[in-house]
Amino acid sequence: MTATATTTDHVTIISDLYAAFGRGDLEAMLAPLAEDVSWDADWADLFSQRAGLGVVAPRHGIDGAREFFALLGTFVVHEFRVLDLLASQTQVVARSSSS
Repeated sequence: MTATATTTDHVTIISDLYAAFGRGDLEAMLAPLAEDVSWDADWADLFSQRAGLGVVAPRHGIDGAREFFALLGTFVVHEFRVLDLLASQTQVVARSSSS
C-alpha cells in the first residue's frame, strides 16, 4: 500500500511554510522541500521572468530555494498576510496581501 498526500496535507505543509516565513525560520521553510524542488521554474511563460525580475528567476533544488529566500530577505516587508490557501492534488495556491 502506498500513501498519497491529500489536499489537506498540502495545505498544512504550505501553511506551516508561511508560518516559518513569518518567524524568519529559514530551515523550517526548507525542511519540507524535496531535494529536486523546482522554484518558479515550471511556468510556460511568466511575464515577470521575461522582464528579468530576479526574484522570480527559475531555481532548482534546496540551494535554489535558499537563494530565493536570501534575495527575498533583502526586501522590506511591512505586512504580509495569507488570506486563503486553495489546493488540488498537484498544487497549492496562496492568496495574500502585502505592503
